[in-house]
Amino acid sequence: MVRFSFGAPVSDDNFFNREDELSYLEKRLFAIKAGSRNDIAMIGPRRVGKSSLALQMAGHARAKGFKTVFLDCEGLDFESFIKEYGNALLSAELEDRPDMKIREALRGGTVAAIAALSEILGRVSALELSAAFADFLKLRIELERERMTGKTPQSLRELLEATLSLPAKSSSKYVVVFDEFQETATYGLEKQFHAVFRRATQFQKNVVYVYAGSSVGMMEDVFGNKRNPLAGNADILGVVPFSEETSKRFLKAGFGSYGKSADKEALQVLWEGTNGFPAYLNWAGLRCVDFPGKNVSKDEAVRVIEEMASPLSPVYQSVEKQLGRLGRFSRLILRSMAQGNKTATTIATNVPKTNIYVYLERLRKYGLITKNEAGYKIIDPVIRRMVLNY
Repeated sequence: MVRFSFGAPVSDDNFFNREDELSYLEKRLFAIKAGSRNDIAMIGPRRVGKSSLALQMAGHARAKGFKTVFLDCEGLDFESFIKEYGNALLSAELEDRPDMKIREALRGGTVAAIAALSEILGRVSALELSAAFADFLKLRIELERERMTGKTPQSLRELLEATLSLPAKSSSKYVVVFDEFQETATYGLEKQFHAVFRRATQFQKNVVYVYAGSSVGMMEDVFGNKRNPLAGNADILGVVPFSEETSKRFLKAGFGSYGKSADKEALQVLWEGTNGFPAYLNWAGLRCVDFPGKNVSKDEAVRVIEEMASPLSPVYQSVEKQLGRLGRFSRLILRSMAQGNKTATTIATNVPKTNIYVYLERLRKYGLITKNEAGYKIIDPVIRRMVLNY
């Protein structure tokens, strides 16, 4: 039974209509058990359900005996990536050991982290961890001590290589998911992060990787540009919004679980206002069930779509956080596009003189716009409405 949910990935009963994508993922990823490794890059705009798809797959992977790691790269810098990924791998290795409560201390302060890491290091043999974990733990402790004394860490590259090698040293099979992987393109090592990553992971035979990303152009550059070390390293799976038919089925199923129904006109309004983005469908569904009565009317649906792009809406807050990373010119270009301009020439008439093509390409790489024979278009319907107020 589908229940509407907004603000977090969904799974199990609330997972809807991604069976084909899920089957594609699992068929390729789980082939690692037979010795065939197939990494996947999941690419699509924000709020279309990539994280939900990855987490649903990860749940199935655990049921089949895989160890799984899910790391959201958004907001992480180079050093925090190393620490968070290392912590996640340690937790995965120790998850079946109820006596290892010290895992929680890894997320504490520096002193607590050093104590936790030191305790694990002292028990490497008893915990049946490989020697690689001992080397990793020593480097992590060294890093934490350098940070505690205010020194600049000297061994980040060595620690990165040690961290990336950990799952390959395990006796288990691993599925590792990196969400918003395009963020790693900005990491240190003089832009050599992806080269180091490839060298450390390319020959691993018990680990399969899923790279999810919403900055479509940046992800295409990582995995499709031959100048990038990771080019060709993963099959690309595009994740797109629901179709009109699927969106309406989803809404009907969701309303049914709350004992409600909706007019055909209401369903049409909700579809047109969300363009099939699962996150928006979920929020709109939740808002609609707040209305009294057993049936959602067209007027109620119109009200919900209007509320979605209002400053008090959690949808607005989520989208504004994304748009807040853009500069003034990028916002003006989006506003010009929302006003109906589709070509570079017409878009440029409503913005200050600048190199319009540079900004359009940047917005495409961020996954905010697309280009086809008809011209440029804003992908997200809520962004399209919000930028009109800039």
